[in-house]
Amino acid sequence: MVFWEEKEEYDHHHHLLHGSNPPKKRSLPAKNRPGCDDSNNGFLRPAFPLHQPRQTMTRFDWLLLAAETAQQELENEKKRKREASSAIHPRPLNKVNTNKRRKMTNNSASCSAAVVELPPEFKHKVTKMGGKAEEAVLVIQKKLFQTDTEPNNNRFSIPANQVANDFLTPQEKHTLHSGTKIYGVPLIEPDGTSVCLLNMSKWDMSANHIYNLIKNWNLVRERNRLVTGDLVQLWAFRAQSSQELCLAMVHLPTQSLI
Repeated sequence: MVFWEEKEEYDHHHHLLHGSNPPKKRSLPAKNRPGCDDSNNGFLRPAFPLHQPRQTMTRFDWLLLAAETAQQELENEKKRKREASSAIHPRPLNKVNTNKRRKMTNNSASCSAAVVELPPEFKHKVTKMGGKAEEAVLVIQKKLFQTDTEPNNNRFSIPANQVANDFLTPQEKHTLHSGTKIYGVPLIEPDGTSVCLLNMSKWDMSANHIYNLIKNWNLVRERNRLVTGDLVQLWAFRAQSSQELCLAMVHLPTQSLI
């Protein structure tokens, strides 16, 4: 980048003695010439956007700004070339990398369907409640956080991005999305026999939302001696007569974590 005018030197006395006119000074065309004013000691400003106050810009600042602008233009050019190359040679869509394992989004999280099954005592209880055990779906497997076991919180959290299977109807999702709770959700407790009614709510976070089992969660936690770090599974099924949402919580040995 050129910051000065190009001048042609000449011998002034030589032209005076021989009666010839001095050659005209050549310079860049006005439309291509960078701006210049006397406030900067004749130093020419480049024609690119300014990002700092004019009065604080030194010559070194201008050089840095010029380098940054050139670097940005280079990166933009590389990006345009990559986009053009990908348009000409698109990546194959049917190629599957079988060596990659599914990323776990939970500290406990997902289980393989081949090793997940509702225990027999829970199947029996589901049947007694009018549901079909074979239609029960795993909602989440997780270790209990301190927030799940803190008495003042009285809630069991179910982060939506860790849910293994969709377990809510469109109407239930709409109810929770509108800020209304789902009341009286039956939960088969970890002992496999007791049933407790809980409420379900939804918290909307910046990048995710969280379902919460509230109201009687402390009773379930205390009766079944659940503590921070315990591994649990939450299952969902439907009572055939009413199609209402029902839940079951299974307490697993910690070594069952995969």
